[in-house]
Amino acid sequence: MEKYYSDIESYDWDLSPSIPDKRLVEKLIDDVEFRNLHVYDIENENDYNVFSEKLTKYLDPLHKFDLADKKIITEENFEEVFEYWNGIFGPSVKNGFKTSKYFVCDIQQGRTHLSREEGKAYFDFGNGEVRVKKILMKDYQFFWELYEKVTSSDTIRGILSKIDRLTDEDMRRFHGEFFTPIRFANKALEYIERTIGKEWWKSGEYRIWDMASGTGNLEYYLPNESYKYLYLSTLYQTEVEHCEKLFPSATVFQYDYLNDDVGNVFLENNIGFGITWKLPEKLRKDLANPKLKWIILINPPFATSQTAGTSGESKQDVSNTVVRKVMHQQNLGEVSRELFAQFIFRIKKEFKSKDAHFGLFSKIKHLNSNNDQKFRDDVFQFEYKRGFIFSSLTFSGTRGNFPVGFLIWNLSKSIKIENQNIVVDIFNDEVDKIGHKMITSENRDLFLSKWVDRPRANIKFPPVGSAITLKTDNKDRRDRIAKGFLASFMCKGNDFQNQNFTALLSAPYVSAGALSVTPKNFEKSMVVHAVRRIPKATWINPRSISYPKRGTFARVCKRLHGLEFVQQFKPNRGLERCRI
Repeated sequence: MEKYYSDIESYDWDLSPSIPDKRLVEKLIDDVEFRNLHVYDIENENDYNVFSEKLTKYLDPLHKFDLADKKIITEENFEEVFEYWNGIFGPSVKNGFKTSKYFVCDIQQGRTHLSREEGKAYFDFGNGEVRVKKILMKDYQFFWELYEKVTSSDTIRGILSKIDRLTDEDMRRFHGEFFTPIRFANKALEYIERTIGKEWWKSGEYRIWDMASGTGNLEYYLPNESYKYLYLSTLYQTEVEHCEKLFPSATVFQYDYLNDDVGNVFLENNIGFGITWKLPEKLRKDLANPKLKWIILINPPFATSQTAGTSGESKQDVSNTVVRKVMHQQNLGEVSRELFAQFIFRIKKEFKSKDAHFGLFSKIKHLNSNNDQKFRDDVFQFEYKRGFIFSSLTFSGTRGNFPVGFLIWNLSKSIKIENQNIVVDIFNDEVDKIGHKMITSENRDLFLSKWVDRPRANIKFPPVGSAITLKTDNKDRRDRIAKGFLASFMCKGNDFQNQNFTALLSAPYVSAGALSVTPKNFEKSMVVHAVRRIPKATWINPRSISYPKRGTFARVCKRLHGLEFVQQFKPNRGLERCRI
């Protein structure tokens, strides 16, 4: 079956074993070798005994596998090989050196010499330095029956550039796992290769810039030979020093992307008398080179000032940047309070007219939230290429369970988000693909809350804060009902994360999202109530926009109001394309 394992282009190997690629299943069914396999019937005593004996044999860790080809150790898989090696030999070699140093020595051809009689291994580190360690020969022999020794000096150089991360666990957990989990950072690099081509760095045409690199988790799995085309900038000098060790030939520098050189970038034609730059000259020359292509790879910070203006106490200074001032001048509204939007705003200006792909780790709310409509209209109009989402809980210290996306955009093509078919892959915590999701972007004028008529409320009535509690001490009491009042409909927000804020009450509810149900809007109110309550809220859809099929709404309406209303309702585009 090796011919299938080696074919990474024809089949989707990201899918979990429980939902394998249908094309692969069909090929296997038609394969002669597969059809000739013996299927053991474990309900048959003889078959069960034979199967049990073979299973016991193959589960024996000392069983010698008959492999035609040994596994190759590469710069991409050495970490998992090390974990396996360290689990077997780590306790035997710990003393004075990190186990990773012994590992790198051992995987190189001719650097470890064995004395089987003594049960010892001689690790030759070069320059006359040799360490002798006692090891179990049968374990050592078993391991090297599975793997091939490394002979490529390029592979060893690539592994050496990253080897410190293997045993510097405190630094890795504190600085790395809190940020982008490296297993998803690795998946992001795969998606970039699928978009612009395998081994894009070999042509020398591409440059990659991470403007919020932190400790370099996004670039962790990049090969050593790509580092010379890599730019990493971060706020903190300690992170600069860390990345300089990990990416020795990359250009690493301390830089505040939302404050440094902003005036220069937004100057027309970037010219002016006496302009000084903090941006490295090498990077500025590359940015000015029209022949170069760019990859922007970034997981920007997601802090948000809690005040729409310039006053307030909660996080009031977190987004007070030079870029925000420019966004205010262009009347971009509340979204200018969000740091990730500020990064995108400058990136669009910095890479205008350049051949650039933008790989962005972020929440997905900027694609469909109410407050980001102007941002979508005026700034975020890029061509979607491909992407995936995963749970926010994979980030250490995250509160809430919502989708984090990695989506790749072509900055050189301007297309409205609402006019694109944005479908992403869904990965679980083990990076198994478990499905697909359509991220629907719709203009906020068509949101479900806008479809329901909201009659003017001018009759005073005691407000409630729950089903049985009066709420009269609020500054914003909401103590008014409309003429013909039947109930108060609590329907906060337009998305599934507010699903539990959906209820019918006998008095006005103290919430900006509540409305008076009257005979005129009764039918629509009941439909909205059903639509908000029936779908199950999950981490995948907290801000989802869906395109419910007419049949789904027809069944809801028929159950509530009868066939006559269905006929009136079906052609209404406001319900066909609504946010729920």
